[in-house]
Amino acid sequence: MEENSREQLLKELEELKKDQDLVVQSEKLASLAKLISNLAHEINNSLMVISGSAELSLMNELEKGTEKSLKTISEQCNRIKDMIRKLLIFSNPAKGQVNAADINEVIDSAIKSAENDVTSKNIQITRNLASSLPQIEINEKQIRDVFINLIQNSAEAMVEGGCLTISTSVEDNHIRIEFKDTGCGIPQEDIKKVFEPFFTTKDKGAGLGLSVCYGIVKVHEGQLRYKSISGQGTTATLILPIPIGSNA
Repeated sequence: MEENSREQLLKELEELKKDQDLVVQSEKLASLAKLISNLAHEINNSLMVISGSAELSLMNELEKGTEKSLKTISEQCNRIKDMIRKLLIFSNPAKGQVNAADINEVIDSAIKSAENDVTSKNIQITRNLASSLPQIEINEKQIRDVFINLIQNSAEAMVEGGCLTISTSVEDNHIRIEFKDTGCGIPQEDIKKVFEPFFTTKDKGAGLGLSVCYGIVKVHEGQLRYKSISGQGTTATLILPIPIGSNA
């Protein structure tokens, strides 16, 4: 009896620690969001001037070398604009227009969009989707973008091919969506940092993808979690609420 009580206490302490970690992470992200929002607006103003000047110059007849340089400036400005757009979504996420959606259909659409990333790397996708899921109120485009990002991350982690299993189920008035891959996994010292802006384990990239995803899921009153063992794959789990009155 005492042994059972001790095990229960340890389990509760472990859950409490996880909750505390989430609170600390949320507070840290909130502080970063305010800083990022101010910084992004300032950069964007200057970038618009640079980009606009380059595009106006391209309308005139130029030497070949000058034209090439201006095109490079314009391309890089567009790249930075996209990065700033992601930063602003992270700093001030908003659902925008929502509608009732079938999460399985949104997953199918995301898989189709990420098809080239998957097939080119010899990756098999296994669908384990629950039938007759209740519809939920979401911004379909935003959640679809989250799914695409998670699929692409899994594909990049499986450089020699592998399997990505996508599952859906109903759990305590929520829909649970899992993306489980057989990739290289994430070291434990990095797993707590994956939602921090600018953190990335990739050779290329700004490290904004998962921080933006985290913000989108949070504004949908959901949760996004990562679980991984280095060398044994990664599981990304989304928890999204089912509206009261929906048939589960």
